[in-house]
Amino acid sequence: AALVLEEDEASILAGLRAGEPHEAAASARAARLLGGEAALAALGECAESAADEAVRAACRAELERAGRRR
Repeated sequence: AALVLEEDEASILAGLRAGEPHEAAASARAARLLGGEAALAALGECAESAADEAVRAACRAELERAGRRR
């Protein structure tokens, strides 16, 4: 939450790209809440190509919440 409030896009995207399953939901949610084009593009990339299925699922769910389907 603090990263979103601080609009720390670089840290949010780094967390998302790290693909850590235990952090995926929080990173994906932060990217959606940040809502910039880079953040949403990173969510799309994650939803399609993250190595872990749980990470892909978290990214897909946040894309759907953002109104973007993959």
